[in-house]
Amino acid sequence: MGYSYSLYYAEAHIACIIVLLVILHRLIKAIDKQSSQIILANMIVSTVFYFGAEIFWVLVDADIILKTSYNVYLSNVITYILIGTSSFLWFMYTENLQNNRHIMTMKAQFLIALPAIIMSLLIIFAYKTNYVFYVDENGSLQNGNFYLVLILVPFGYMIASSLRAFYRASRKDLYADREVYISIGLFPIFPMVLGIFQAIFWRIPLLCYGATIAILYVYLASVENMISLDPLTQLNNRTQLRKYLLNKLKNLDPSLMLFVVIVDIDKLSSINEQYGRIEGDNAIIRVSDAVKDACSSQRNRFFCSRYNGDEFIIVAEVEYKAEVNWLVDQIKANVKRANANSGVEYSLTVSTGIAQHFDNEPITAETLVARAENELGHQKKSIL
Repeated sequence: MGYSYSLYYAEAHIACIIVLLVILHRLIKAIDKQSSQIILANMIVSTVFYFGAEIFWVLVDADIILKTSYNVYLSNVITYILIGTSSFLWFMYTENLQNNRHIMTMKAQFLIALPAIIMSLLIIFAYKTNYVFYVDENGSLQNGNFYLVLILVPFGYMIASSLRAFYRASRKDLYADREVYISIGLFPIFPMVLGIFQAIFWRIPLLCYGATIAILYVYLASVENMISLDPLTQLNNRTQLRKYLLNKLKNLDPSLMLFVVIVDIDKLSSINEQYGRIEGDNAIIRVSDAVKDACSSQRNRFFCSRYNGDEFIIVAEVEYKAEVNWLVDQIKANVKRANANSGVEYSLTVSTGIAQHFDNEPITAETLVARAENELGHQKKSIL
C-alpha cells in the first residue's frame, strides 16, 4: 500500500516538474526578458526543487529510502525552506508586475524576505531547538510549539499579494488596469485552498497540481501582457487602445466627460539622426514616463498607450475639461524636468491635441482619434 501511494505521489510531482521545465525553457529562450519574467523564472526553479524535495520526502515516508531520523529531518527541512522561498518570489513577482518600483531596492527586498529568512533559520536549527518540528524516538515527525510559522509565512506572502492587488483594483486612478489587479488578487486562492486540503489529506498530491496550474496561468498572463504592451515603454499598445476606446464608447459614464489626448514628440527624427537611435529611444522613454507620472497623480480614469513611434494617446474620463488642460500642462512640465535631469544636449518638447466626445454623439474610435490628430496638426503649425 505504501509503495503504491508513494509511486502515485512521485509520478504526480514528476509530471508537474515536466510542465514547469517546459515553461522555464520558454522563459529562458525569450529575447526580451523583463524583470518580472526573471523573477517568474526564479520562482519556477524554486518550485521545481520543491517538487523534487516532495518526491524525496514521500520515498522516505514510504521507507523506499531508508526512514532514518536524519532523512526524515532533511526531507522536511528542504521542503519547508523551498515553500517559503517560492512564496517570497511570488510576492516579488506580483509587486513587480504591478510596477511597484520601491521593492527593487536592496533594503526593500531584504525587509520583504525577512519572514522567509527567519522561517528558514528556525527550520535549519529545528534539530537543536524543536521549535517548529522534531523527529521523535520512533522516527516520526512531530509539530513544535512554533509550527504555525511554517504555515503563516508562506500564506502571509500570498494573502498580502492578494490584498494589495485588490486594493489597487479599487483605486480610480488605476482603473485601466483593474482587470489585471483582480486576476493577480484571485490567483493565489486556488493553490492556497488545495494546500489546506493537502494539509488535511497529506498523502494526496493536491498542492503540486494547484501550484503548477497557477504558474501556468501567470505564464500565459505574462505572454498576453507582452502582446498587449509596448516593449520599449511598457505602456499599452495600439491594439489595446482600440479595444479600450471601443468599450468606453459603448459604455459611457454619464457623470464623466470623455476626451482623447494625443502627445507627439517634437523633432524626434532629428534626435535620431544627430544622436543615434538609442538616444532616440531614451527620449521616448522619458516622455512615456512623463505621461505615466502625470496620469497617476490624478484621481480620475486615464488609459495611457503608445500609438506610433513618437506619439502617445491618453483616453481620459474627467468631471471638468480643465482637468484635461491641467494634464497636458503637467505632461509638458514633466518632460521639461526629465530632460533637464538627463543632462542631454538637445531640447526635448512635446505637442498635444485634444478631442472631446459629446453626449449622444454617434462616433467611431477612429474618428475621435482623427479629431485629436487634426488638433495636434494645428498646434504643430502654430509652433512653426
